[in-house]
Amino acid sequence: MISLPNVAHADIALSLHLGRFNYNDYGLLDRTHLRFFTLETIENLLEQAGLVAIDVRRVIRPAFETELGLDPSEFTPQTVESVLSHAEAETYQFVVRALPHNGDLEVKRLAERAVESYEEARRERLGRLAAESAAARLQVEAEEANNHAELRLAAVTRLQVEAEEAHIDAERLYREAFANARHIEALLATKTMRVAAPLRALYGAVRRSR
Repeated sequence: MISLPNVAHADIALSLHLGRFNYNDYGLLDRTHLRFFTLETIENLLEQAGLVAIDVRRVIRPAFETELGLDPSEFTPQTVESVLSHAEAETYQFVVRALPHNGDLEVKRLAERAVESYEEARRERLGRLAAESAAARLQVEAEEANNHAELRLAAVTRLQVEAEEAHIDAERLYREAFANARHIEALLATKTMRVAAPLRALYGAVRRSR
């Protein structure tokens, strides 16, 4: 088991941005350390020693929360964002378990990588198929909504035409009724109708008495 601090931690990168590399009694820049490592250089060290890492774990310490005691106000947001973009920016320490390198172990690791590659490709394909399926479903729903809208528009148009036809019929009936009323008024205003008025009244009274 090997435990090594991560020299690529954000606080060290930010300290270097200010031109600082101050040793401490402990932590990232422990003054007793003769060499400093990143994950890549740890793997190189193990390879040179005839070892291979079989398990790598990380101790996480967020930026500005280490013993280096950096002040966030000393940096622009752009600088902090750039430093934190590194994959291991907040890895404080690597804890590595290693075994002697041999052919069997290497074959096993290659097989595991092959399986991981296959699983990754399968997940990618399933994700792509799911996206295509979702897109097709949305297209069908859009077409159905469009068809429904067209049917509603046709129904509204039909009702509008019927309303217009009903309005035209109503106007025609009104004109006919108005013409009949004028005709009756003209007829009642004639001399014959005025002379016959007493007789019509007498006829009406006789009918009512029956």
